[in-house]
Amino acid sequence: MKRLLLIAIVLYSHFISAQCIIVVNPSSCAGDAALIQITTGEIYPQYQWYFKPVNSSGDFQPINGATNPSLVCDWSMYDQALVKLECYHDEFPVYFSNTLLLDRTDCLLSTAIHQQQLSDLILYPNPVHDYLLLSNSAALDSITIFNAFGQSIYTSEKTNLKRVDTSFLISGVYILEAVSGKKSKKIKFIKS
Repeated sequence: MKRLLLIAIVLYSHFISAQCIIVVNPSSCAGDAALIQITTGEIYPQYQWYFKPVNSSGDFQPINGATNPSLVCDWSMYDQALVKLECYHDEFPVYFSNTLLLDRTDCLLSTAIHQQQLSDLILYPNPVHDYLLLSNSAALDSITIFNAFGQSIYTSEKTNLKRVDTSFLISGVYILEAVSGKKSKKIKFIKS
């Protein structure tokens, strides 16, 4: 009985810790639409995509018919929008993805310098309330946060940093720059 209970706890904790992590495919930025896809390789029986304009104070709205693990976002409708994904499982809770801020200009710039970037760096949750989590395979040399005026307001040179306390930031849009060797990546995030 104890063994069965232990197996159930391990399985439950595995599913609770699982996440749908979504990113924009950089090679899709140059056209009229961008491709957003799950990067973590999980497969779920059901999906639902949601969006809201970045300047909206309302709730996320479901995207009609968007029930696949990837989404093609038309720039004319989704530029400057927040997008997230719900991943459903038959027997366990719903998993929510990170929230992406879609910005066509940022997407095009990332395509132009893709070889020089930390392509697997992901920040979540976005928007963030307290702690911004970093998911990446490379050790980072430094992290810098810039405000909307381009001023550096936070720097850390801890190479094992996996989360950043943002509780000191006021609500607004910021850019996090991560550096590893000669590679770097800038990601826009929102502090709620």
